[in-house]
Amino acid sequence: MKLYQQNLAKHLKQELKPIYLVASDEPLLLQESCDLIRAKAIKQGFSERINWQADNNFNWEELISAQKNNSLFDDKTIIEINLLQKPSNSGRKTLEIYCDNITDDKLLLIKSPKLDSSTQKTKWYQNIDKVGVTIQIWPPDASNFINWLREKLKQNELSCDNDSLKLLASCTENNPSAAGQEIEKLQLLYGKGYLSIKQIKAAIRNNTKFTIFDLADHIITGRIKRSIQIIYKLKQTKVEPILISWAITKQLQELIEIKHAINKGENLSSLYQKFRIWDKRKLIIKYAIESFDIKLLEKALLYCIELDKIIKGVKHKNPWLQIELIARLFSK
Repeated sequence: MKLYQQNLAKHLKQELKPIYLVASDEPLLLQESCDLIRAKAIKQGFSERINWQADNNFNWEELISAQKNNSLFDDKTIIEINLLQKPSNSGRKTLEIYCDNITDDKLLLIKSPKLDSSTQKTKWYQNIDKVGVTIQIWPPDASNFINWLREKLKQNELSCDNDSLKLLASCTENNPSAAGQEIEKLQLLYGKGYLSIKQIKAAIRNNTKFTIFDLADHIITGRIKRSIQIIYKLKQTKVEPILISWAITKQLQELIEIKHAINKGENLSSLYQKFRIWDKRKLIIKYAIESFDIKLLEKALLYCIELDKIIKGVKHKNPWLQIELIARLFSK
């Protein structure tokens, strides 16, 4: 069954199909749809989860084995496959077989980059469409972006006037992922409720100088002197420490996940695609992965947890000194 993203929530209130294929080149929109499907599955008793990255080396026989495998405790299982490329011949045949043998205790969730029209005509895709749901997601075009942005703010319990919406759309270049990130930062800064154009301009103005992401990148590449300079500049321009904490924590969590995946045999090039790492950041991530072990990354993450407690007033310390301590962990 073909389904549009905007109708997914309504569909899930009525039923849960055994297979979902969600395809998009827009990470935020892909993630949001998959989150809705997972949440529905969990409510219906799917308590176990298997997650695979399907690259050239993926063994598709594992999918059939997982389908046939019965839990000792009759637990229902979500099987997630992240397609890093179109399925191989083996993959296509396996998916066709899977569709012919669906069971009530398995939910197959396939995530994929945007699929072209020729792929949508293949047998494996058509079989999924017959027994499950296929969702192709396109980002909102420029004419609809303002409405999309308004709805996204509403979902985060935020609102603003039309001029503020236009400003947000302009500064994020009508990019849903960039807009989603900006909304998350605005909520961290100002909490829930109405956002004035003054508040939004202040947040954007801070972003045009040194950004919290510049700092995170300098920290994980061990450039301690430059990191300290950026920390000082961010403090001068009154950037909230909670935003810095969020950016560093997010970066560390991503690096830890990548390190674990590499230890399990995944290659870095496929992980770039999985984590949607832009070309200009690939060298930064590669350097961090090769330079710092997982123990250091986990230690830094504990320092971030400490920073969060300081910011929330649980511990009475200077948050800026804690940020500097985190940076110095990566000094080489």
